[in-house]
Amino acid sequence: MRSMDSVERWYALRTAPGKEESAAALLRERAGSDLFSCCRVLKKNRVFRSGGRFHILEDVMFPGYVFIKTARPEALARETGKAGAFPQVLSFEITEASGQRPVPLEDADVAFLEHVCGKGFQKTMGLSRILLDRERRIVHADGVLAPYLDRIVRLNLHKRFAVVEAPLFNRTQPVLFGIFLNGDGEAAQACCGTGRNGCDGLQKAWQRQKSSRSDR
Repeated sequence: MRSMDSVERWYALRTAPGKEESAAALLRERAGSDLFSCCRVLKKNRVFRSGGRFHILEDVMFPGYVFIKTARPEALARETGKAGAFPQVLSFEITEASGQRPVPLEDADVAFLEHVCGKGFQKTMGLSRILLDRERRIVHADGVLAPYLDRIVRLNLHKRFAVVEAPLFNRTQPVLFGIFLNGDGEAAQACCGTGRNGCDGLQKAWQRQKSSRSDR
């Protein structure tokens, strides 16, 4: 039975990049559901170009990471420590009472991940539609990228992604956000974080920009 004294928290576990799904499946099969309530491999949509058209591909957001929600972190750490095939708890702290104790994700980390992947990290991170000025700089965005425009450190319009430096996992973590422009097609719009018929804020910004140009 799960401990009734502990509050469930999210923890990050490390595994080999490319082995996230198999590691998560092994945990679900071998560790037992009494050790955790959720086991997630976070996913994102990204854009790639093929045959002159843009297509949408689902990819792992954080290669080498599995996320677990549990009220029994010490028991989970003991179980995963039994075999190297299991993903391993990312970080520990030393306590006088129990020795090593797994460190949960910070509340700010959970807030960021829930913003891009939804409550319980259940959704694939959607694309964000952007509006550019004449110098090809982003002046507006709709979707999950919108709050982080001031944190963009790299913008690749050809491959349709923006890299944001976010404070995650006790360090500055580069996070790749998929983007698209008007005219990239229905597939991209369907994966926009605000929905297929959403992105109203971007349309209004585009209309304002168009009007200001016509008034010059």
